[in-house]
Amino acid sequence: MYARQRLYFDAIAHIPRIQLRLGHVVEHRSKLEGPIRNALRSTANGLGITPDELISEFDKNWKFYPDRQQKGVDTLITLDMVRLASRSAFEVAIVISGDRDLAEVIRTVQDYGIRVLIATPNRASVASEVLQLADDVIDITEDDIRKMLPDRPERIT
Repeated sequence: MYARQRLYFDAIAHIPRIQLRLGHVVEHRSKLEGPIRNALRSTANGLGITPDELISEFDKNWKFYPDRQQKGVDTLITLDMVRLASRSAFEVAIVISGDRDLAEVIRTVQDYGIRVLIATPNRASVASEVLQLADDVIDITEDDIRKMLPDRPERIT
């Protein structure tokens, strides 16, 4: 799956005037693993079997995958926006994110005279402070996104 995603991200990165910022991925133990294993132990005790026996059988049929989160993207976006705004490299920033962490960078680049537009497929996912700060909000549809992006590779050969 990584190779497919990499091809897709590389295609986006090659679109003129698009800056793709990818952070790093952090893995955490699944939040469900502990509670499920505790429930299995309680169940085993209730059935009169050893918890290890039940958990061993469970592990033959189930695998917990780590929760993954991307970190550092907001920082990369912030650095780019402020650095480029200070050089008057652009007049309008179109941000496809509604993360509250971006509120301060929006204020900062607006101080440089930059207009900030928030593009979103779902206004409810945008922090209210970001909506208030934005010079405009653009509602984008799934069809709009497909038109902007290259075709996603079907298979890797």
